[in-house]
Amino acid sequence: VNTLLVSSVCTRGMSYRGRARGLLTCYPNTTLAMARELMEAKGIKQLPVVKRSRDHNRERKRRVVGLLHYDELWHCLRKEINHRKLAYQSRTENNLTNGH
Repeated sequence: VNTLLVSSVCTRGMSYRGRARGLLTCYPNTTLAMARELMEAKGIKQLPVVKRSRDHNRERKRRVVGLLHYDELWHCLRKEINHRKLAYQSRTENNLTNGH
């Protein structure tokens, strides 16, 4: 165990949608639904978020900008549902008081 490298665990080969993959990552513009699908498909709870290089010649150079946690997905979803629920209730109350 003392001689095993971290890379032997985190870069293990995997396939997703029929394509071979190395380290599984997502981008800042990946939808939360897609990130959740990736995590559930691979049984992982965290997903590195990487930023693409602006230089197409250095496309393989990516920078880690965050770490997405599975539990945070559900927290964000609940927050959005509550926000939309309050907005809907507010519109409904306004319509009732304005006679619509």
